[in-house]
Amino acid sequence: MKNLIILLTLVFVTPLIAQDLDTELRALLKTHSIEPLKKERDLTSPLFDLGHRLFVDNRLSGNNNISCRDCHHPMLGTSDSLPLPIGEGGEGIGTNRRMGTGAVIPRNAPHLFNSGLSNKEVSFWDGRVSYDPLTKTFQTPEPAINGANPTRPEIAKALSSALAAQAMFPPLSHEEMRGQPGSNEIADAKTNIEAWDLLTERITDDQVYMDLFKKAIPGISKDKINFGHIGEALAHFQANRFAVTNTPFDKYLAGDNSAMSDAAKRGAILFYTKAKCVECHSGNNFTDNKFHNIAIPQVGPGKEADGNDKGLYAVTGKEEDLYKFKTPGLRNVSKSAPYGHSGSLKTLLRVVQHYQMPMRSNHHYEGGYRNLPYALEVDWKNMNDRLRRLDPLVPRMGLPLDGMEMQDIVTFMEEGLTQQGM
Repeated sequence: MKNLIILLTLVFVTPLIAQDLDTELRALLKTHSIEPLKKERDLTSPLFDLGHRLFVDNRLSGNNNISCRDCHHPMLGTSDSLPLPIGEGGEGIGTNRRMGTGAVIPRNAPHLFNSGLSNKEVSFWDGRVSYDPLTKTFQTPEPAINGANPTRPEIAKALSSALAAQAMFPPLSHEEMRGQPGSNEIADAKTNIEAWDLLTERITDDQVYMDLFKKAIPGISKDKINFGHIGEALAHFQANRFAVTNTPFDKYLAGDNSAMSDAAKRGAILFYTKAKCVECHSGNNFTDNKFHNIAIPQVGPGKEADGNDKGLYAVTGKEEDLYKFKTPGLRNVSKSAPYGHSGSLKTLLRVVQHYQMPMRSNHHYEGGYRNLPYALEVDWKNMNDRLRRLDPLVPRMGLPLDGMEMQDIVTFMEEGLTQQGM
């Protein structure tokens, strides 16, 4: 008799619980105006082909030894599976990459998923590249393409987004792609413009590229091509190749209640309520495209001599921007570990645990990494200042989440927000 009661409970109560989850979750999604994400993907045009070829071409690096793909590999979640990348001169890819003559890059290689949506107006962890779609003007580390009256208007005119402008700057970094002075003519260029012009000449001297440029931009001639066109092609490729619009969550949004498990639904409900994830990871692409100090543990060389990284402050000079970094989008985030601007959090569970106890996450930091090609030094010196300036959205004592709740949130991200087959 007891077994019969249990069986009847499972048969009749479980569907009710699932129905209650759907009712609650769909009400929350309506409140936050979350709808299926739609994007027409271009995977066949000449501009896409041009961007793809450039994305994998080592000739965009000074010493012809690294491409965009090395740090943003499609098979590695469009990142590199390392906390911090190894720049030009390194050998291999992913966790098999070794130092060689390369240097450790101070910030994690961000994933490129839906970059065409989230990076139209602001790019880089510290937002040093931005685009105003109303005035069609840029702010970047290169003054010649900035503002309403750039001194190189032909370059600015070739760009249509922050993502396109962002693509132009890794080739200028001596550590990332350019190479050290004395090693090649790009590294020895006296200005950014000169370096861009030399790289453009490299590319356009190739007749295959010239044929693609003429197909992608009808009527253009070799002498009119500039590095802005290269940035625009790279952005077009990334925005279309790595668009994530067909996750189980999208199917759920379209009306399929069976697209996500109960655990994922519970995680989604927590995401929009108790866990407060939606405060920063809002909208259909799960980012507010703003900057927050969530006190991610700082590891690696940092951007400062003492291993510190001041984030947005380095761009604005405003004290209130200390330690703020751009909110990443969460679609396909399960594929792009590790996490944070310094790559200090190895798994999504560790990310959620960090929010649960940010002080403990810092003061008792253990990365959990093994066999890295470099040592990860922790910035203990500035830790308390970082915590003191923690964004008010993140309680200093953490969020009251238990173990099952944290795992449900992770399940929502790993299961609900991941598109297979990319």
